[in-house]
Amino acid sequence: YYELPFKTARSVNQVAIVGAGSGNDVASALRNKAGHVDAVEIDPAIRDLGRENHPEHPYQDARVHSVINDARNFFRSTRTSYDVIVYGVLDSHIVVSHGANMRVDSFVYTKEGLLDAFDHLKSGGLMSVSFALPTPLMGEKVFRILKSLPNAGQPVAVLTGYDNDNTTTFMVSKAAAVNLPLAFMESHQLTDVTRSYMASSAKRLDLPTDDWPFFYLERKMYPETYLMLLALVLGIAFFLVRGLLPSQAWQPSMFSFFFLGGGFMLIETKAITELGLLFGNTWQVVGITIASVLVMAYLANIMAARLTRQILSLAFLGLLAILLVGYAIAINGSIPASDLPQRVLLVAILVGPLFFSGLVFSTLLKGTENISAAMAYNLMGAMLGGALEYNSMRFGFSSLYLIAIVLYGLA
Repeated sequence: YYELPFKTARSVNQVAIVGAGSGNDVASALRNKAGHVDAVEIDPAIRDLGRENHPEHPYQDARVHSVINDARNFFRSTRTSYDVIVYGVLDSHIVVSHGANMRVDSFVYTKEGLLDAFDHLKSGGLMSVSFALPTPLMGEKVFRILKSLPNAGQPVAVLTGYDNDNTTTFMVSKAAAVNLPLAFMESHQLTDVTRSYMASSAKRLDLPTDDWPFFYLERKMYPETYLMLLALVLGIAFFLVRGLLPSQAWQPSMFSFFFLGGGFMLIETKAITELGLLFGNTWQVVGITIASVLVMAYLANIMAARLTRQILSLAFLGLLAILLVGYAIAINGSIPASDLPQRVLLVAILVGPLFFSGLVFSTLLKGTENISAAMAYNLMGAMLGGALEYNSMRFGFSSLYLIAIVLYGLA
C-alpha cells in the first residue's frame, strides 16, 4: 500500500503526502528516491510520535519538510507543483466540534477539495487517494470525482487491503494514463479492481461538494435515525416544560427571543463550518469562532447599552444585509483568502450576523421585565435551531442562510 504510488509514478522528485501520520508514507517515498517531500499532518502529537519512534526516522531526513496543517488548507496556501500527491488513509471519524455534525475530513473529499490538490499536480504527475471503504459506494464516489477532474486521465483502483479488507487506492494522472506496476502488484498480492468501478451502474450518488460535504451519505437526505432522535429530544423538551410549568401560559411577547435563539444557533454552526474552509479544520477553527462570537457579543452589548429601541429597525436591516452577502458567497462556492486582510473581512462576514442579532437581543432584553422568561424562550429557540441545522444534510449549508433569514424575520 505505501509503496504503490511511488512505484507507479513517472517521477518522485517533488512529493506531497497529506495524512503523513507517524511517517510510513514518508519513509516509502524516501526509499523510492524522492527528491523532496512535504509531509502534511493535522495532529502534531501523531507526527511527534513518528519523529521519536519510527525505525527509519523519516522526519529527520533533510529532504522532508514537516507541515502541521489541514490537508485542504495546505493545498490552498502552497504554490508548489508536485510529481506525486498522496492522500493517506484520511478517513477520520472525529467531528470538528460539539457544535457541528462535520467530520475533520469532510472538506478533503469534496469535488473542490480534490480539485485543489489536482491543480498542484505537474503534467504527467500522479495523485493517489487511499481509503478504508465502509461501503463500495464510497469508493465509487472517489472514483467518479477523480474521473471528473479537468484534464484527468482514466483513474485506476487497486485493492490493497491495508487497513481493512476493503481498503482501496485510487490513482489518476494529469493528462496521462496510469501505468500500473504489475510485477510489483503481483508480488504484493494487490488486485486491480478498476473494471468493477468502470462498469458499475450503482444507483444515483450525490457527490460531495463544499456546500454539501457529506461524503458518508449516499444521497442528499434526512437520515431516519437523526429525525427520530431529534423528534424525541424536542418532544421530551416540550413535555418537560409543560409538565414542570403547567401554570405558565405561552407568552407571545417572548416569541422574539425564541426565534432569535434559533437564528443564533444556525449562524454559529454555519460559522464553524465555513471557517473550517477558511482556516482548515483544526482546533483553531473552534477557537477563532468562539473568540469571534464573544467579540461580537461584547460589541453588541456595548452599543445596546448606549442606544434606544429606535436602533432595532437598523439592526434588523444590517442583519438581513449581511446574511444575504454570506448567502451569495456560499452559493458561489467558498472563497480562498490568501492574506490577513481578506481573512479578517471573511471572518467579519461570517460572524457579523451574530453582532446584529446580539444588538437586537440585548436591546429587546433591556426593555423586558421578565428576564428569566426571555432567556428560557431563547434557549428553547436554540434547540429548534440545532434541529433545523440538519437541513444542511438535505439542502446544503447555504440553505441555513435562508432558514436563518426566516427565523430572524419571524423575530
